[in-house]
Amino acid sequence: MTNSFAADAQPKNNDQPLSQEPPVLLQMARPLEAAPIASPPAATAAAAAPSVTAASAATAAPPSIATPPAVSQKPNPEQAALIASLERLTLTGWNNVAGLAADANPDKTAMLKEFGCRESFSKGFQRGQRRIDVVVYSFSSSQGAYAAYALLRKGSSTFVAKGDASSEDDQSVSIWKDRFFISVSGTSEDDEESKLAVSTIATQLTNVIAGRGEMPQALLRLPSLDRVRGSERIVMGPVSARHFFPAPSLNMLSLPGSLGGGIADYQYQAPFRERMKLLLVDYGSPSAAAQAYQQYIQSIEEQHQNISPTDVESRALFKMANSYLLCELRSQRILLISGARKRSAPLMLARQVM
Repeated sequence: MTNSFAADAQPKNNDQPLSQEPPVLLQMARPLEAAPIASPPAATAAAAAPSVTAASAATAAPPSIATPPAVSQKPNPEQAALIASLERLTLTGWNNVAGLAADANPDKTAMLKEFGCRESFSKGFQRGQRRIDVVVYSFSSSQGAYAAYALLRKGSSTFVAKGDASSEDDQSVSIWKDRFFISVSGTSEDDEESKLAVSTIATQLTNVIAGRGEMPQALLRLPSLDRVRGSERIVMGPVSARHFFPAPSLNMLSLPGSLGGGIADYQYQAPFRERMKLLLVDYGSPSAAAQAYQQYIQSIEEQHQNISPTDVESRALFKMANSYLLCELRSQRILLISGARKRSAPLMLARQVM
């Protein structure tokens, strides 16, 4: 492990779910580079029920960690404790194997960069044909960690959340807590032993993180009436905006300079059936929002006519190929609604935004 992590490698006194364990195979990687470094696999443990166990300390060289140059080289104590806990994790009867390689999807990598991903580290366990993979992402903010959770999570939200929010299916558990996103997944759908191991690992790693995250304000400002549950997303740059919101010239919104935006789908049943997407971006100041609004509207007007009444200076409505696009300036925020087939539909939805 690099010197910057050495001083903070021990868990806090209240991080006791994981006992002392010899270092095991752990893979670290930059979020933007697929060049992980891994140690040789540890010896095979004796077959037993899947549980997290402890052993006496051994002298094995810990792995090195690649940190993006734009980020401080010294991790916070909570991240160091989480890394140390993951290093010590073992499952009785399972072999420690190399973690998953960095995702090669360029859009996903670019979005994680927008979300402020500092680094990711992974570890795997294998027993015969069964495998469990753990991937932990560290972010510079709680909002960025939630954005990654909304992007990468699998399954449905759990009634009793692990961490600040969690979802799971038959093979995996996805967790957001403070500035971390944790994914634990198995390969056996009908294997109760693997399911128990996945849940145990997820719970123990979550308990190491003492901090709590708050739901991003960008989502709390979205109206709840007619919102499609589970459609909520966070955008923090043009890549994530284009991925989640179908509208032209989104790069003109100056999203990297904003406080982030929230997106959700809305379904109307009456007086007519409509499905629309709403994007609400906060710029922190009215002047910054007004500047982004003007440059965005000017870009759209190069291709489409503004059919909004001329006496409403802070609103623009455009007829696109098969739908309408509404843009409004609301003090320090910009509101966009796309996908409406009827002209009145986006105006109705905009009135719900306070």
